[in-house]
Amino acid sequence: MELVSSLDYMPLIDQQYIILIAVIIAIYALFSILKYKFELALYRIAAAILFLLVLVNPIIIEKQQERIKDLVLIGVDRSPSNTIKDRTDNTDKAQNYIENILKQNDTADVKVIEIASANAKETKITHDLYGALTPSEKERLAGSFIISDGLIHDAKNVANKGKKFGPINTILTSQEDEVDRIIQIEQAPAYGIVGENITFTAKIINERANQLPSQDMGNATATLEITSATDILFKQDVRLNDPINITLPIKNAGDNFFTLSTTHLGGELTQINNKRILNIQGVRDRLRVLLVTGLPHNGARVWRNLLKSDANIDLVHFTILRTPDKVNIVPVTELALIPFPVQELFIDKIDEFDLIIFDRFAKYGMLPIDYMTSISKYIKQGGAFLDVSGPNNFGQMSIETDLDRIMPLKLKQDALEQAYKPNLSKIGKLHSITSPLSSFEAWSPWMRQMPVERTRSNSAEILMSGLNDMPLLAIDEVKDGRVAQLASDQIWIWARDPKLGGPYKALLRRLSHWLMKEPQLEDNQISMSRHKNGLDIKIKDSHTGHYEISILTPENKTITKTVTINEDGFGHIFLESQEYGVYTVTARRAQKSFAIGPFNDKEFESLVRKDQILKSALKNTPHKTIDMKDLSTIKTVRAVHQDNLNYPRSSEFLIRDNQRFKTLSLKSSPLLPNVYYLLLLSFFIIIGWYREGKV
Repeated sequence: MELVSSLDYMPLIDQQYIILIAVIIAIYALFSILKYKFELALYRIAAAILFLLVLVNPIIIEKQQERIKDLVLIGVDRSPSNTIKDRTDNTDKAQNYIENILKQNDTADVKVIEIASANAKETKITHDLYGALTPSEKERLAGSFIISDGLIHDAKNVANKGKKFGPINTILTSQEDEVDRIIQIEQAPAYGIVGENITFTAKIINERANQLPSQDMGNATATLEITSATDILFKQDVRLNDPINITLPIKNAGDNFFTLSTTHLGGELTQINNKRILNIQGVRDRLRVLLVTGLPHNGARVWRNLLKSDANIDLVHFTILRTPDKVNIVPVTELALIPFPVQELFIDKIDEFDLIIFDRFAKYGMLPIDYMTSISKYIKQGGAFLDVSGPNNFGQMSIETDLDRIMPLKLKQDALEQAYKPNLSKIGKLHSITSPLSSFEAWSPWMRQMPVERTRSNSAEILMSGLNDMPLLAIDEVKDGRVAQLASDQIWIWARDPKLGGPYKALLRRLSHWLMKEPQLEDNQISMSRHKNGLDIKIKDSHTGHYEISILTPENKTITKTVTINEDGFGHIFLESQEYGVYTVTARRAQKSFAIGPFNDKEFESLVRKDQILKSALKNTPHKTIDMKDLSTIKTVRAVHQDNLNYPRSSEFLIRDNQRFKTLSLKSSPLLPNVYYLLLLSFFIIIGWYREGKV
């Protein structure tokens, strides 16, 4: 606390009148000097000036004020890159040292802010450090201390802040002799067509502190290996720093994880970035759907309109207008109907279709057994098949074909004609295909259903039931493919009923996309998240109860765990693991891979010291950058005026002295009491009158 006095004024009249009076006094003084001698005019001028001073009314202001402490920031880098090797210990030591020497300065407060958490993907100081300040703290800011490995991804923005907020002092926790080997992925596509190949560019680099990769000369090589799950897709010795083009297949829709790894370099900082994870999203190029409709009926247009409305679907639609058992006396040469291309569709080009739909198609009598065997083979190799049954599905054949054997239901031939309301089964309320339909309350009744003799497969799932609680919609997985069976042709009623109707679009779309293995419609939804002590695996499944899941770790070890799926279809387990890499989880029928670790984060793109980047960014900003090993040479932190922030001494840090104060009390008093002004004015007038009277 200190007392400060200053001279001010408080005019008795408006300033414009005071200026006018001053001009008049100046003219009067000049006139008096010209008319009289200077000695005689002096007293008149002095009296006039004293009168002007009375009008100005000078006062003495006494302020009792207190210094506002400046603020010094200590930014502690806790990003992942600053935790490797001995950087964490160096950071803690530097923080304690800076805090201790700042205690010598009683004019500044210290605020410690952590920059970037342990889960950060990049280090941004302007956001984490300066963005955490209040407006009043920014006004008090006198300087910053940044304790970091120097891998700062917004160095240019830091320099701009330094010009405004004072000098930036950086203590580097990294070393000058660091080396590291990294894999860089260049020009990798984000998406790939399922069933086709993608090409990307990668290279292996040996990095040295403050050295460009191109400076690593010679013909040195390293082994690059690319795996997917347990399959080795690529293994080759490649030259360091030379980009190499690699082609890989995209096998499935959704995530396609590829792990790139290389051999270790002796003495390198860390082996984390000896691996990179490349994730290519597999997408299907226009889906090809074959729809074969039996004799024309009301449901045929529903199917056609639904499939044609999807711009991503190429639809091939055949309607059978004339079956082989029909007697027609018209000569073949005069028939206008196009023959059904059985050989071309079900033998030659069957693999070109992503989904085959039989809508009340009387395959018995239309297709020889060999063709149904071809369809069965197509399904087992990964195809999708949907059979919508109706009265015309059946002919005179009673032989069970390969296609019949893989269908989930064995149906009887005689249709049941009776009104009933379709319902979701217990599994149907949880299954990804039909669970969204449970929000619908009122559905129009259907009028016909094909009776079910039995369920053929133990793995078949009944999603909807109908008349007398008989299975209405059943699905199953057959080796690599999928099949579904709808035991009624009445879904068109939901499209035509203007009052109630039903979710026919949602049901048919979701069913079709599940058959074609759309990842979002998988029955088993598996998710994984990383926690401090391990991995949390969550599973959504329509099958409640207990079953075992297997987890393939990055080191190709298989771990078996038991999960409990509760009544709402969810369960989770915790896996204690600190291992980085790709984990593949298999839960019942589902399998999904997850990349755990910072492989693709900006934090681990490059880990060796690059303080030249920071120094270059700060060249026009008051700053001081030192190594951790030289920190002990700094003994003081000195506060100086902004104009003196030039670091003339090597043994000190500088901060800006803002010289800001807070006024505690204010007192004003006139320069002279009024009676003194009156006495002085009288003195000058009387003496002047007396001197002039003697002349």
